[in-house]
Amino acid sequence: MGVRIKTIFLGLLVILAIGFITLQFFGWYHSRANLGGPSSYPPTAKVDVISLTGVDADNNHQIEAIEAVIGAGRQATSMNLYSLIIVMKHTVPNEILWYNKVGNKEKKYFVEINTKGKNYRRDYLSSGDVLKLKFNLTSPLYENQSGKMIVRMLYGGTPTEISFTTPETINKKESEINVIMVLGEL
Repeated sequence: MGVRIKTIFLGLLVILAIGFITLQFFGWYHSRANLGGPSSYPPTAKVDVISLTGVDADNNHQIEAIEAVIGAGRQATSMNLYSLIIVMKHTVPNEILWYNKVGNKEKKYFVEINTKGKNYRRDYLSSGDVLKLKFNLTSPLYENQSGKMIVRMLYGGTPTEISFTTPETINKKESEINVIMVLGEL
């Protein structure tokens, strides 16, 4: 009877030791993971909007899609694109777009790489990267229409807001959108 109790006691100690080591490892691993939370995006990270282009796919004098060329500022940390959202304010309700989001109800934008910076990582916007974001609009933009595009992180930070006006005459497949002003930074 005494040997059985000692064996069971030693077995429980081994199980507790393995559990403790496992919890320590996962705590260490979790602390080093880039989870995209507030601590990953300091207020100094900056997204530059370089250009906005409207696409008139049907040649019907209205813009159905947008191509926005963006870059990360010099001091920007790597920003996870899954946490970068775009809000288009030209209709009610606003259109909210997510990076490659899967699902029927949510809008999405796609990324084409123009320039890879020295710290390039897939699915991230890093210093020196220049990306082209492409997305379709639920409601088109018409000639001489004003609106706003807001680029922001899902977790904190100050959004970049772009006020724009479409051309007076949309007669080309691709039309440069007149950017009025850019406010804020991420």
